[in-house]
Amino acid sequence: EHTVRANSWMIKQVLATGVHGLLLCHAERSQAVRAFVETARYSFTDNTNTNLGPGRRGHGGQVHAAEIWGISVEDYFARADPWPLNPGGELLLGIKVENTRALANVEETTAVPGIAFAEWGPGDMGMSMGYPNQHDEPYPAEMQAARTRVVAACKRSGLFFLEQVTPENVASRVDEGVMIAAVRRRVRLRRSGAYTARENPPADPASEDAAHSRNLYPVTPVTPHRCVICKSIRLWCATPDLE
Repeated sequence: EHTVRANSWMIKQVLATGVHGLLLCHAERSQAVRAFVETARYSFTDNTNTNLGPGRRGHGGQVHAAEIWGISVEDYFARADPWPLNPGGELLLGIKVENTRALANVEETTAVPGIAFAEWGPGDMGMSMGYPNQHDEPYPAEMQAARTRVVAACKRSGLFFLEQVTPENVASRVDEGVMIAAVRRRVRLRRSGAYTARENPPADPASEDAAHSRNLYPVTPVTPHRCVICKSIRLWCATPDLE
Protein backbone atom coordinates (compact mmCIF):
# COMPACT_ATOMS: atom_id res chain seq x y z
CA GLU A 1 0.00 0.00 0.00
CA HIS A 2 2.75 2.45 0.93
CA THR A 3 4.48 1.85 -2.40
CA VAL A 4 1.30 2.60 -4.35
CA ARG A 5 0.58 5.71 -2.28
CA ALA A 6 4.13 7.00 -2.71
CA ASN A 7 3.93 6.52 -6.48
CA SER A 8 0.35 7.66 -6.93
CA TRP A 9 1.52 10.64 -8.97
CA MET A 10 2.44 8.22 -11.75
CA ILE A 11 -1.10 6.86 -11.88
CA LYS A 12 -2.55 10.36 -12.03
CA GLN A 13 -0.16 11.53 -14.73
CA VAL A 14 -0.80 8.47 -16.90
CA LEU A 15 -4.56 8.96 -16.58
CA ALA A 16 -4.07 12.58 -17.65
CA THR A 17 -2.62 11.36 -20.96
CA GLY A 18 -6.05 9.97 -21.84
CA VAL A 19 -5.61 6.23 -21.37
CA HIS A 20 -8.68 4.07 -20.86
CA GLY A 21 -7.13 1.56 -18.49
CA LEU A 22 -4.31 0.70 -16.13
CA LEU A 23 -2.77 -2.56 -14.95
CA LEU A 24 -1.21 -2.86 -11.50
CA CYS A 25 1.60 -5.42 -11.75
CA HIS A 26 2.77 -7.56 -8.82
CA ALA A 27 -0.49 -6.85 -6.97
CA GLU A 28 0.29 -8.62 -3.72
CA ARG A 29 -2.08 -7.20 -1.12
CA SER A 30 -5.66 -5.97 -1.12
CA GLN A 31 -4.60 -2.74 0.60
CA ALA A 32 -2.34 -1.91 -2.34
CA VAL A 33 -5.11 -2.66 -4.83
CA ARG A 34 -7.52 -0.51 -2.87
CA ALA A 35 -5.01 2.36 -2.94
CA PHE A 36 -4.66 1.85 -6.69
CA VAL A 37 -8.40 2.19 -7.25
CA GLU A 38 -8.73 5.19 -4.95
CA THR A 39 -5.89 6.97 -6.75
CA ALA A 40 -7.61 6.45 -10.11
CA ARG A 41 -10.90 7.95 -8.93
CA TYR A 42 -11.77 11.62 -8.66
CA SER A 43 -12.32 13.00 -5.18
CA PHE A 44 -15.97 13.88 -5.95
CA THR A 45 -17.00 10.33 -6.87
CA ASP A 46 -19.48 8.47 -4.70
CA ASN A 47 -17.90 5.63 -2.73
CA THR A 48 -20.93 4.70 -0.64
CA ASN A 49 -21.05 0.99 0.21
CA THR A 50 -17.78 0.31 -1.64
CA ASN A 51 -15.34 -0.16 1.28
CA LEU A 52 -13.16 2.35 -0.55
CA GLY A 53 -11.81 5.62 0.75
CA PRO A 54 -12.32 8.92 -1.08
CA GLY A 55 -10.86 9.25 -4.54
CA ARG A 56 -7.39 10.79 -4.74
CA ARG A 57 -7.41 12.16 -8.29
CA GLY A 58 -7.70 15.93 -8.41
CA HIS A 59 -8.07 18.81 -10.78
CA GLY A 60 -5.62 19.15 -13.65
CA GLY A 61 -4.99 17.10 -16.78
CA GLN A 62 -8.64 16.58 -17.57
CA VAL A 63 -8.62 18.90 -20.59
CA HIS A 64 -6.02 16.87 -22.49
CA ALA A 65 -7.57 13.56 -21.44
CA ALA A 66 -11.00 14.74 -22.62
CA GLU A 67 -9.51 15.75 -25.98
CA ILE A 68 -8.03 12.26 -26.40
CA TRP A 69 -11.39 10.70 -25.56
CA GLY A 70 -13.13 13.07 -27.94
CA ILE A 71 -15.62 14.36 -25.38
CA SER A 72 -16.18 17.46 -23.25
CA VAL A 73 -14.47 17.94 -19.89
CA GLU A 74 -17.82 17.64 -18.13
CA ASP A 75 -18.50 14.35 -19.89
CA TYR A 76 -15.00 13.16 -19.09
CA PHE A 77 -15.52 13.83 -15.38
CA ALA A 78 -18.65 11.67 -15.55
CA ARG A 79 -17.05 8.80 -17.47
CA ALA A 80 -13.51 8.68 -16.09
CA ASP A 81 -14.36 6.25 -13.32
CA PRO A 82 -13.74 2.50 -13.01
CA TRP A 83 -16.22 0.11 -14.59
CA PRO A 84 -18.09 -1.94 -13.44
CA LEU A 85 -17.98 -0.23 -10.04
CA ASN A 86 -19.54 2.70 -11.86
CA PRO A 87 -21.84 1.29 -14.60
CA GLY A 88 -21.33 4.49 -16.57
CA GLY A 89 -17.57 4.51 -16.08
CA GLU A 90 -15.14 3.93 -18.93
CA LEU A 91 -11.90 3.19 -17.09
CA LEU A 92 -10.74 -0.42 -16.94
CA LEU A 93 -8.49 -1.17 -13.96
CA GLY A 94 -6.76 -4.52 -13.67
CA ILE A 95 -4.25 -6.39 -11.56
CA LYS A 96 -1.50 -8.85 -12.40
CA VAL A 97 -0.92 -11.80 -10.09
CA GLU A 98 2.63 -12.82 -10.86
CA ASN A 99 4.41 -14.21 -7.81
CA THR A 100 3.68 -16.53 -4.92
CA ARG A 101 3.00 -13.65 -2.51
CA ALA A 102 0.34 -12.28 -4.84
CA LEU A 103 -1.07 -15.76 -5.38
CA ALA A 104 -1.50 -16.26 -1.63
CA ASN A 105 -3.82 -13.23 -1.52
CA VAL A 106 -5.52 -13.49 -4.90
CA GLU A 107 -8.99 -14.10 -3.47
CA GLU A 108 -8.72 -10.82 -1.54
CA THR A 109 -7.11 -8.68 -4.24
CA THR A 110 -9.61 -9.70 -6.91
CA ALA A 111 -12.48 -8.79 -4.57
CA VAL A 112 -11.50 -5.11 -4.30
CA PRO A 113 -14.27 -2.92 -5.81
CA GLY A 114 -13.23 -1.09 -8.96
CA ILE A 115 -11.15 -3.87 -10.50
CA ALA A 116 -12.49 -5.15 -13.84
CA PHE A 117 -9.94 -7.77 -14.88
CA ALA A 118 -6.94 -9.75 -13.72
CA GLU A 119 -4.22 -11.85 -15.26
CA TRP A 120 -1.48 -14.13 -14.09
CA GLY A 121 2.11 -13.48 -15.14
CA PRO A 122 3.65 -16.86 -15.99
CA GLY A 123 7.18 -15.49 -16.43
CA ASP A 124 7.51 -13.95 -12.99
CA MET A 125 5.24 -16.52 -11.38
CA GLY A 126 7.55 -19.23 -12.64
CA MET A 127 10.59 -17.38 -11.33
CA SER A 128 9.04 -17.08 -7.88
CA MET A 129 8.47 -20.86 -7.94
CA GLY A 130 12.00 -21.68 -9.00
CA TYR A 131 11.49 -21.86 -12.78
CA PRO A 132 13.61 -19.02 -14.23
CA ASN A 133 12.71 -19.56 -17.89
CA GLN A 134 9.16 -20.92 -17.95
CA HIS A 135 7.15 -18.11 -19.51
CA ASP A 136 5.56 -20.33 -22.14
CA GLU A 137 3.67 -23.60 -22.08
CA PRO A 138 3.81 -26.40 -21.16
CA TYR A 139 3.80 -25.33 -17.51
CA PRO A 140 4.82 -27.44 -14.52
CA ALA A 141 1.92 -28.65 -12.38
CA GLU A 142 2.67 -26.03 -9.73
CA MET A 143 2.35 -23.21 -12.23
CA GLN A 144 -0.74 -24.67 -13.83
CA ALA A 145 -2.35 -24.83 -10.39
CA ALA A 146 -1.51 -21.14 -9.91
CA ARG A 147 -3.22 -20.25 -13.19
CA THR A 148 -6.28 -22.28 -12.18
CA ARG A 149 -6.47 -20.46 -8.86
CA VAL A 150 -6.30 -17.03 -10.52
CA VAL A 151 -9.03 -18.00 -12.99
CA ALA A 152 -11.22 -19.25 -10.15
CA ALA A 153 -10.69 -16.05 -8.16
CA CYS A 154 -11.70 -13.98 -11.19
CA LYS A 155 -14.88 -15.98 -11.68
CA ARG A 156 -15.71 -15.72 -7.99
CA SER A 157 -15.41 -11.91 -8.03
CA GLY A 158 -16.93 -11.41 -11.46
CA LEU A 159 -13.70 -10.21 -13.07
CA PHE A 160 -12.57 -10.84 -16.61
CA PHE A 161 -9.51 -13.03 -16.99
CA LEU A 162 -6.77 -11.75 -19.32
CA GLU A 163 -4.30 -14.11 -20.95
CA GLN A 164 -2.01 -14.38 -23.95
CA VAL A 165 -3.54 -16.28 -26.84
CA THR A 166 -2.47 -17.55 -30.25
CA PRO A 167 -4.47 -18.19 -33.42
CA GLU A 168 -4.29 -21.88 -32.55
CA ASN A 169 -5.69 -21.69 -29.01
CA VAL A 170 -7.87 -18.57 -28.98
CA ALA A 171 -11.13 -20.54 -29.30
CA SER A 172 -10.28 -22.92 -26.46
CA ARG A 173 -9.08 -20.04 -24.29
CA VAL A 174 -12.35 -18.19 -24.78
CA ASP A 175 -14.21 -21.37 -23.87
CA GLU A 176 -12.12 -21.57 -20.68
CA GLY A 177 -13.17 -18.09 -19.68
CA VAL A 178 -10.52 -15.80 -21.17
CA MET A 179 -12.35 -12.55 -21.94
CA ILE A 180 -9.41 -10.26 -22.72
CA ALA A 181 -6.81 -11.59 -25.13
CA ALA A 182 -3.21 -10.48 -25.56
CA VAL A 183 -0.87 -11.43 -28.40
CA ARG A 184 2.84 -10.96 -29.00
CA ARG A 185 2.61 -9.94 -32.65
CA ARG A 186 -0.07 -8.12 -34.57
CA VAL A 187 -1.95 -11.00 -36.10
CA ARG A 188 -5.57 -11.21 -37.06
CA LEU A 189 -7.15 -13.92 -35.00
CA ARG A 190 -9.74 -14.97 -37.52
CA ARG A 191 -10.64 -18.08 -35.55
CA SER A 192 -12.21 -15.94 -32.84
CA GLY A 193 -14.91 -14.70 -35.21
CA ALA A 194 -17.32 -17.35 -34.03
CA TYR A 195 -16.87 -16.19 -30.45
CA THR A 196 -16.78 -12.37 -30.55
CA ALA A 197 -18.50 -9.57 -32.42
CA ARG A 198 -15.70 -7.07 -31.93
CA GLU A 199 -14.42 -4.98 -34.81
CA ASN A 200 -11.53 -2.50 -34.78
CA PRO A 201 -10.34 -0.22 -37.58
CA PRO A 202 -7.14 -1.35 -39.33
CA ALA A 203 -3.87 0.07 -38.04
CA ASP A 204 -1.83 2.53 -40.04
CA PRO A 205 0.72 0.38 -41.94
CA ALA A 206 3.63 2.80 -41.43
CA SER A 207 2.95 3.02 -37.72
CA GLU A 208 2.54 -0.75 -37.52
CA ASP A 209 5.87 -1.37 -39.27
CA ALA A 210 7.65 0.96 -36.88
CA ALA A 211 6.01 -0.79 -33.95
CA HIS A 212 7.12 -4.19 -35.23
CA SER A 213 10.73 -3.01 -35.32
CA ARG A 214 10.54 -2.21 -31.61
CA ASN A 215 8.13 -5.02 -30.71
CA LEU A 216 5.72 -2.35 -29.48
CA TYR A 217 2.39 -0.94 -30.53
CA PRO A 218 1.51 2.74 -30.18
CA VAL A 219 -1.49 3.57 -28.01
CA THR A 220 -3.48 5.98 -30.13
CA PRO A 221 -7.17 6.85 -30.28
CA VAL A 222 -9.20 5.02 -32.92
CA THR A 223 -12.85 4.96 -33.83
CA PRO A 224 -14.93 4.02 -30.77
CA HIS A 225 -16.87 0.78 -30.86
CA ARG A 226 -19.17 -1.28 -28.70
CA CYS A 227 -17.26 -3.42 -26.20
CA VAL A 228 -17.72 -7.16 -26.57
CA ILE A 229 -17.49 -7.54 -22.79
CA CYS A 230 -20.06 -5.12 -21.40
CA LYS A 231 -21.84 -4.24 -24.67
CA SER A 232 -21.82 -0.55 -23.84
CA ILE A 233 -18.41 0.82 -22.88
CA ARG A 234 -16.68 2.88 -25.53
CA LEU A 235 -13.06 1.90 -25.84
CA TRP A 236 -10.07 2.88 -27.94
CA CYS A 237 -8.04 -0.23 -28.66
CA ALA A 238 -4.36 -0.69 -29.44
CA THR A 239 -4.62 -4.46 -29.41
CA PRO A 240 -4.74 -6.62 -32.55
CA ASP A 241 -8.06 -6.96 -34.32
CA LEU A 242 -10.23 -9.95 -33.57
CA GLU A 243 -12.08 -10.96 -36.68
